[in-house]
Amino acid sequence: MVICKRRQPVYFSISINDPDGVHINMLELKHGNEPVDDIFAFFATNGLFKKKWDFRGIVQQICAKPSVDCNREKAVKYFDNNFHMGNKQLGKLVIWEDEEVVDVLYNIRMRYNMTAHDQRMSLNEICKKPEVPCNRVKAIVYRKTQITKLDYERYGNETCKRQFVGVKHLTSFSELPFGKVISKMLKEDTAVSVSLDEFFLGVCY
Repeated sequence: MVICKRRQPVYFSISINDPDGVHINMLELKHGNEPVDDIFAFFATNGLFKKKWDFRGIVQQICAKPSVDCNREKAVKYFDNNFHMGNKQLGKLVIWEDEEVVDVLYNIRMRYNMTAHDQRMSLNEICKKPEVPCNRVKAIVYRKTQITKLDYERYGNETCKRQFVGVKHLTSFSELPFGKVISKMLKEDTAVSVSLDEFFLGVCY
């Protein structure tokens, strides 16, 4: 008749309120966990990353408490000591706070020659956890930086799809035909869907 909600004791807890004094939730640090990991999970679960709260500032404030012992500042977004994808046991998997889950899984898929279905099933399993924020469902497979409008031609460019992959912001797009439309599309979507978009392919050959 006893219901246990967790297996680890909490050694530190504090009430977190928004700037208007409205209670958000109780931030709890669990014995055996690195504090930055618990704080990261708290931010993700309560939607504080989306609200642009100062994650690093909170970490510094909490780690300054005498009862809190912080050994690192970088958070682990997801950890599995016995990770598997498809029918392969792959051992330990660590995804850090600055890594996107789909990118890590895509690289694993490529390394072990696995299927897109295997990747999608693992992505669904990980991203359904409220403490694991997933901002994309499509991996970035190529990045190009320091791009200018000189990298593009007004009519016809056989390398167009490669040139556009990874682009999010480029103000000089506004000077090109349909520039504002392309710029908006690139800002709102991923590289893969942009390169496969019917309108986009109609511009680049």
